[in-house]
Order: sequence, then structure tokens, then C-alpha cells
Amino acid sequence: METNKVILRVYDIGNEAITKTISLMIGKEIKGIFHTSVEIFGSEYYFQNKITMSLPNKTTFGNPVRIHTLGETSVTREMLEEYLEILEHKYNSSSYHLIHNNCNNFTDTVCLFLVEKNIPEYILEVQELAAENEMICGMVALMNRERDSKF
Repeated sequence: METNKVILRVYDIGNEAITKTISLMIGKEIKGIFHTSVEIFGSEYYFQNKITMSLPNKTTFGNPVRIHTLGETSVTREMLEEYLEILEHKYNSSSYHLIHNNCNNFTDTVCLFLVEKNIPEYILEVQELAAENEMICGMVALMNRERDSKF
């Protein structure tokens, strides 16, 4: 049975000021504000308003700060594409939420499907800590209302 390597790409999309501010707000130093994607079959899959596919290293997120090899999968391209179609109801522009339904949640879901592994905890920890902070949740709610009013 043919297998394919599953690679997690981690991008830091925050700047130093944002990272320091969020660290102060949640009371713990964080390593970055992360965006993630999954590379398989010579393509990079990620969630940004919709499920998106591009060539590796051709996204708008710059260079990854970390790359993790998560393992090998026997899932075929066709199986993955069918699964991504199923996920479109959960990962679309109207369902996006900065804390609860974002690129990292998408990547985690896809990695569980492909290799039965979660993405590393340090990535999801930032949003979990943010979800416990009333001030951050309030700011996110305002941003979501602003975004929704534009549609």
C-alpha cells in the first residue's frame, strides 16, 4: 500500500508587539501567533475564509518558522478531497472564528484524519488561553461583529 508523508507547516503571523501584548493579557509568555497548514500530495492545504490549496511555500504567510513531519498516511488524494468537501460546512467564511474555529482547528482536524495525530500543543495553547480571557474574547467579539457587518 502506497503512503504519503504528512507535513505540518507553522507560520508566525504575529509581530513582536502583538505577541507581547497577548502574552501580558493572558499572563503567560507565548512563542508566537500561529497559522498552520498541512502539506501532502505536493500541495499545501489551509483554512483562510475557505479551505484553500496552494503549492508549498507559495502562500501569503511567508516562510514557516517550524516544519513538523507528522507521519505517513495511506489516505489517497481522492479520499482527502472527499473529506475536505465534507468539512466545507464547518470551515467557511461565515463559520470562521479567531479563537474557536480557525486555521489551526482545521489543520488539527485534517491531521487527525490523515495520521490520527493532533498538531503540537504549543500551537493550540495560544487560542485556548485566549478563550479563557474575557478581554480577548470581548475584542474578538467586536472584530467578528465588524467582519459580519461587511457581508
